[in-house]
Amino acid sequence: MEISQRLLCFLFLASFAFGILLGLFYDFLYLLRFFIFQPSKQKPTAADLRNVRLGMPVRIFLFFEDLIFILCGGTGLLLLIYLINDGVFRLWGPGGMLAGFYVYRVTVSSWMTKICEHLISLLWRILKWIIRLVYLPIHVLGQWIYRLLFSPLLRFISYKRYQKKQHHAEKIMEAFLSEADLAFTDQNEVLWNN
Repeated sequence: MEISQRLLCFLFLASFAFGILLGLFYDFLYLLRFFIFQPSKQKPTAADLRNVRLGMPVRIFLFFEDLIFILCGGTGLLLLIYLINDGVFRLWGPGGMLAGFYVYRVTVSSWMTKICEHLISLLWRILKWIIRLVYLPIHVLGQWIYRLLFSPLLRFISYKRYQKKQHHAEKIMEAFLSEADLAFTDQNEVLWNN
């Protein structure tokens, strides 16, 4: 079987391009992780992300995220080798993929990450604005319904409770005063009888 140099070059270039696509996919997963587990409003640094103690849900999420990345990379490489090189494994495939991934990470990755962070934060602001626009009429309508229907009902219920407590307090006070009046008359009788 003769090895075509042109085919090997095409395999290397295709796997190099696939490595660049894997770099983009890795940055997407990183941004997803970054925006889901961002601890506060201020942007954490890489040292903050390294020093955070990861809870079990975060570890599970990161495990599945890494598993998806590895499965996509491995499956894509196997399909690339099968389609281009008739399933014959050559080191040009993984080598080109690693070279493309490395070149992407060294050159374009930081810019792409910053651009994507800004785009996502801009989209998040727009989404917040839309949510506020939709929420405001619902909130105003809810307050209006509360004032018309529920506020008088709640006032009526609290007034009835107040009346019940007031009646109960009056009964207690009457019982106390009658006991005190009896005690006072008993003491007067004792004093006058002497």
